[in-house]
Amino acid sequence: MKLKFALSLIALLAATDSHAAFQITFRAGDAVKIIVDNGPDDTDRRLNRISGNSFFLTDSTDPNFEYTFANYSANWSRTATGLDGDLYAINASVTDVIGSSPDAIGKTVSMFASVNNLPSIIGEPARATANTTMSLQTPYASASKVADVTYGAYYDPTNAIATSPSGSSILAGTDQLFGRSTPAPDASAAFSGTVGAPSFSTSSFAMGVYYGVNVTGTGFGFEPVFTFSGSSQLEQTPEPSHTALPVGIATGLLVMRRRRVIR
Repeated sequence: MKLKFALSLIALLAATDSHAAFQITFRAGDAVKIIVDNGPDDTDRRLNRISGNSFFLTDSTDPNFEYTFANYSANWSRTATGLDGDLYAINASVTDVIGSSPDAIGKTVSMFASVNNLPSIIGEPARATANTTMSLQTPYASASKVADVTYGAYYDPTNAIATSPSGSSILAGTDQLFGRSTPAPDASAAFSGTVGAPSFSTSSFAMGVYYGVNVTGTGFGFEPVFTFSGSSQLEQTPEPSHTALPVGIATGLLVMRRRRVIR
């Protein structure tokens, strides 16, 4: 066990020197836009942070399925605040996901944030935490279902930067959003929880967070407007055989529990 830990620690220190790649992939039907950290579409010049103002995507087979992504942001961090070493976290949000018309339905709109080259100690146990909300902003005169929503967090031991969910699903969940007949707080699906996560299986890994809405509503008379917002974390938890050692590493992903849906 000591030899295994020593070898993992050497690999960890080597991986720490590698620069993490970070990006967000947006989709509306079959249309795709990838925004890379410090790339031409990233207005935040700081490393590990991505933000921007507005762009739109249109499905090539359906001109009615056009969505604007406005006020998007994402970041990842590594801090020495974990249970047994560092804590890795990834946060991503887009304030307004706006359909161009009431006919912007029938396909999926999504956002996936991905980061790789995160170091870990092979065999160490982990704990995961998630807090996420996906909401329907616009009040509708109909109480019919407007969208199916999906949230997921991913741990990828292959350490690949990805444009869609890959690796192991640590958290995955679905819910439904409905319109409202009277003014009220936004209809929302919220997920949160803290659970044990799979032990780290490689000395470096990738993590990702996904939000998606399959827009199903009809007859509400207004363009749909959604918000995605959430965070995920992963941290190493203490193991008796390693408590006397000064080095601990943490990492970021999660698992969830459905909290509530406001209708």
